[in-house]
Amino acid sequence: MDLSLLDRYGDIFYIASQSKDFGGSGRSILEDEVQRCFAATELEIPIVCEGEPGVGKNQLTYFFANALHPTVDDGRPERVNCTQDMLWNDIVGDMTQELGKDEDGNIIAASHTPFKPKQVVIAMRKGKLLVIDEPNQLEDGIQIGLNPLLEQGVRVLEVDGKLESAQKGFQVMLLYNQGEGENKTDLKYSTRTRCEYIKFNPFNTDLQARIALIKSGLVRPTDLIDRSMEIRAIGISEDASGRIESYMPLKARDNEFVNFYTDVPVDGLRVVPYLMYKGLPNASFLHVDPEINRFYVIASGFVKFCETARSLINYGTGKLSQNIQNALSSNTDLQSGLVNLGIRPPSPRQVIFAMQKYKRLEEKGASIDFIFPNITKGIIENICAGGKGDESLGSKNGLNVTFEQTLYRIASLHSIHLGGHEYHLVPQEMFASLNDISH
Repeated sequence: MDLSLLDRYGDIFYIASQSKDFGGSGRSILEDEVQRCFAATELEIPIVCEGEPGVGKNQLTYFFANALHPTVDDGRPERVNCTQDMLWNDIVGDMTQELGKDEDGNIIAASHTPFKPKQVVIAMRKGKLLVIDEPNQLEDGIQIGLNPLLEQGVRVLEVDGKLESAQKGFQVMLLYNQGEGENKTDLKYSTRTRCEYIKFNPFNTDLQARIALIKSGLVRPTDLIDRSMEIRAIGISEDASGRIESYMPLKARDNEFVNFYTDVPVDGLRVVPYLMYKGLPNASFLHVDPEINRFYVIASGFVKFCETARSLINYGTGKLSQNIQNALSSNTDLQSGLVNLGIRPPSPRQVIFAMQKYKRLEEKGASIDFIFPNITKGIIENICAGGKGDESLGSKNGLNVTFEQTLYRIASLHSIHLGGHEYHLVPQEMFASLNDISH
C-alpha cells in the first residue's frame, strides 16, 4: 500500500465506517457513507444522517463540503442549528428596515426594505452544501415548508414572494438524533422519504481509539493504516468553471487510484482521498512503533470505561454481573437503566478530549500518576453534571453507594484511574465482576 496517495489530506480527513457487510470475503460489498453521499448528490437527492452524538455525522459534513466546494468559503458548509423556537424567517431570511436621514439630518426609516437572506438562501445562491442540524426540533409547519427544497432535481423555494432556484452544486444534508432535544420527535415522514437515509452506528472500541489518537494529534492518519483500513477516494470531474459534473468512486491499488468497480486506472479527475475502516467488532491495532502502541492502549482504556458507563446508564443492572445485581436489588429502577433519573451516557467525544488532554499534560512533563486521575475526574464530572453523581445505586452493610463512586471504581478497573478516591467506602463485593459487563 502506497501511503503517498494520502499526501493530499490537508487538515480535513475522514474515516468511513458505516459499511459493515463484508460478504464473508473480508471486503465490503456495500457502499460506504462517502460513496452514498456522492451518489445521492449526482442524482440530486438530499441526504439524512441519523445517529447519536459523536458517531461522525459532523465530521462527514466538513469532509463532504470541502470535497464538493473547496474554493467556496474555504470549503465550509452553510449550517443551520435548529431550535424549537425558530421561525421561518430565522433560517430563510426576512425583510430588513433600512435607516436613512432626512434633509435636517434626523434618522428616519427608509422606504426601501431589502430582503436579507439567511443560511438556506445563502447556500442556494452560492450552490454549496447546506447542513440542517436537528431539523426534527423545528415546528411541523417549518419542516413541511422545507420540502420543496428537498425535491429531487428541483430545489426551489419561495423567497421574498418569488420562486428561487438553487444554483448548481447545491446539496442539503439533514443531521439528527432521534429522541434528542426537548420534544424528542422523529423527522416528518414527508421529509425523510425525500432523502437518501444513512444510519450512523456507534464506533467499536478499536475505531474510537484510532479516531481519538488522530484527533489529539498524537499520531497521523497514515500511522494507523493496517489490514483494517483501506484507502479509498472520490474522483471528481469538473467543467471549465470548476463546477462539478460527475463523481467516480475510487480505490487504491499499488501507487495509483483506480475505478472502484472495474479496477481500471483513471486520470483527469480531482481526487479526494479518505480511509475506509473495515475492522471487525473485536479488532485491535498493533504498530511497529511501541510509542504508538502505548497511546493506543491508553485510548482504548478510556473508550472501554465510557462503554461500561454507557452500558450501566442505558441498561441498568441487567448488564452487570449477578453479584452486583443482588447488591443493588433494593433499587428496582436500576433494572431499566439510569436515563429516567436524567443521567446521560458519555459521548465518544469524551475520549477525544481525554487524549487531547493527555497529550497536553505529557508534553508539559506531568506524570501518569497525575494525568490519569485528572482526566478521569473530568469525564466523571461531565457524566454526573447537575448533581447526578449523588444518586444512590443501593447500599451494602449500611453503607450507601453512589453513582459517582461506582464510576470511579469502574475507571480503576479499566486502568485509567490510579488513586485519589476513597474506594474503601464502597463494598468491594459490588464490583468484584465489573469486567463481566456485557458491552
